[in-house]
Amino acid sequence: MPANNIPPQHQDVVEWRELQETIRAVQTKPFALPVVDEDPSVDSKCNLWMMYDGRVRGRNPNTGAVFQLATTTPGSSTSSPASPVDHAPESYNAEYVTTGVQTYDAAGNPVSGDYGQMGNGYRSMLFFDYAAIAADLAGSQISRTELLVTVLDGFNTVGVPLVVGTHDNTTVPATLSGVVDYGLSEKSYTINYPSYQTISAKVAIGMRDGTVTGIVLDPRSDNPNYYGVIAGLGTNGQPPTLRVSYLK
Repeated sequence: MPANNIPPQHQDVVEWRELQETIRAVQTKPFALPVVDEDPSVDSKCNLWMMYDGRVRGRNPNTGAVFQLATTTPGSSTSSPASPVDHAPESYNAEYVTTGVQTYDAAGNPVSGDYGQMGNGYRSMLFFDYAAIAADLAGSQISRTELLVTVLDGFNTVGVPLVVGTHDNTTVPATLSGVVDYGLSEKSYTINYPSYQTISAKVAIGMRDGTVTGIVLDPRSDNPNYYGVIAGLGTNGQPPTLRVSYLK
């Protein structure tokens, strides 16, 4: 009998059966943890997640403290409980000013000048005291990674989107080389308004683990809106600064 022809005296029974089917569908629905590259913010409704490096983490709804449930090997279904600690982890924020900025042209050759250029064939490498960063972050759990940049000029006078990648150079290379990852994050920076923007935690994780030493700014796009000029150490404007929030 079509639903719209059900006698009123039977309508409650039909609705009850539909409700049972809905409950059954919810109960049997597969459950999947969201996979993220950094811990969600305190105001996020997500209270359980998995990191890209295989850690399963959650947040205490009463205190807001982040805890780790288990570690897994990426690509594997095996897991192990988190190792017990003899103290509650403490939160830290550390800032690291770049030790240098080097721009390269479309052919991969260095461009003179203590400032960075991105887009229109240009790309820049940011260098840091990677050894000090690795020592600070050793054994830590990265909760947030941010990058401050001062955009001095750009094709788009409102703001410039900076596409963040990583490199593993320990010294400034004579030609563009040593890129580990491209395009991990893309964030827009307002011209002449230095600000911190959250970037992929893979940057800090790589620096902690010794697989990354610095940042690459390369949109790998011909779109003119990606062109921009950023402050270096010897120019006006605050130089690029990496800020890492972590538990240890």
